[in-house]
Amino acid sequence: RPGPDCKRECIWHLGLVMEGYTAVSRAEKRQVLEMILDTLAGQKLLHEGFHADRPAEYNRDWFGWANAMFSNWIREDWIEYYETHDAEPLPPPTEPPATAAPVTPKYSLAEMTALQSAARAEVREEAARMVSTLQQVAPRFGLTPRQQERLEAVLPAAYQFTMETSLSVFKEDGTTFVATVGLGGTDAPRMALSDSSAQLLPYVALVASLLKQNGTASALQRVMESVLYRQVMFVTDDPYAASFHEETGPARGQGPTKNQCSKGPTCTACTCPRSTCAPACGKYTHQRHFKLDSLLFVLLIHSQYWEGTGVTAHVDYPEFTAALEQIIWVCEVEQQHHKLSKYRFPEAQGRRVKDGIGLVWSYARPSDDFVEGGYFIPDNIMLVAVFKKVVPMLRAVGIKADLVARYEAVAGAVEQGLEEHATKTLPDGREVYVLETDGFGKHVVGDDANMPNLLWMPYLGYDDPKGLYNDTRAFSLSKLNPQYAEGDVARGLGSM
Repeated sequence: RPGPDCKRECIWHLGLVMEGYTAVSRAEKRQVLEMILDTLAGQKLLHEGFHADRPAEYNRDWFGWANAMFSNWIREDWIEYYETHDAEPLPPPTEPPATAAPVTPKYSLAEMTALQSAARAEVREEAARMVSTLQQVAPRFGLTPRQQERLEAVLPAAYQFTMETSLSVFKEDGTTFVATVGLGGTDAPRMALSDSSAQLLPYVALVASLLKQNGTASALQRVMESVLYRQVMFVTDDPYAASFHEETGPARGQGPTKNQCSKGPTCTACTCPRSTCAPACGKYTHQRHFKLDSLLFVLLIHSQYWEGTGVTAHVDYPEFTAALEQIIWVCEVEQQHHKLSKYRFPEAQGRRVKDGIGLVWSYARPSDDFVEGGYFIPDNIMLVAVFKKVVPMLRAVGIKADLVARYEAVAGAVEQGLEEHATKTLPDGREVYVLETDGFGKHVVGDDANMPNLLWMPYLGYDDPKGLYNDTRAFSLSKLNPQYAEGDVARGLGSM
């Protein structure tokens, strides 16, 4: 390590990537890209937080989510843009996308090990192709030669990172486990629903490309669909959990986490009282901080996979429908948290919110910090955008109409709740989206580098019916936001 950890004035590379993704002008996008390339402290991977003046002071040698989003941003917003932006618009496709017969996502240990190895080879080949294309178009980016050299090194490392470092075979059914942290480290591996979804996203385009070329499922497609199946099974195991262990059992490091779960049939060694930790955890529960976005990310990656590939195999089994039922049930219950919810966790009791305002309650922000107001607005904005993406997929694959209608009803209620409770007028007269509200008029104003946040609304495709995004963005990227840092080397969003 070139320096110590960042303790204060920390900027997150993940926040910079999303700032670049949502920037309107090429000049701002280039400025953000330059900041990222100039703050890697000689490394080939994006970190978590780094000091605004001293980038060699950073947290975590790598952050899978940031590297996945970065590689996707470079591919979509730089390589593909400079390949096509001067060209005539492409004609619409004359044939539907190629599809493959449904493939069971369950494999033997040996089969999945071989598939993961083959998928890594496919990703390495694509990374080499991306670098070759980058070398052709990068001179038009406006970077210095040193910055371009860094980009050519960072892009393949970031793109391949999840595939090379984070996959293992889930022993129960031969599906793929994606470790957020832990593989090769001292901590027990854990798979977060949100992080694993973001880590998969860069590979969707490659799955589609290989399917179009070959007309049959690639190794990468089979691995991806086994990850999606593992996510679904985790949701049905415990819809209130944010992350999951790789193994279950009585030992430390095996699920469920003993001090976050109450004693019961799935955990005779658990120690949290039922009055504090409820309902019962699943077999593999790691983190019981309920985050609405954990469920939403699962739906988002499933819909992005469907949109990007035309494949339906990942939603063509009853376990997916069971997960859909669990997700919408949790949303409906947490719209009436005090009246209906049996969820209990330390600090959650005694915090009053107004029930029945349409919004969905969450225990924790993406940063793991407690939601003081009860309703985390970026989560609810994400719900509206994701449900609107998911509903067409559910209809296309024949999910029963009454279940689809429940998704539409919750999205409509949340949208109305956002209209009535999610904004605040600043002292200078600007109206912005808030970070949290309790429904009684108390708000928390600010933004955070973790996603979902307020900055990424255009990335999600949220239609911003009140037209407040530009003022909200300006506030988020200013010193008025407590989580914004500015130094001699860089400026951007950090996290609590």
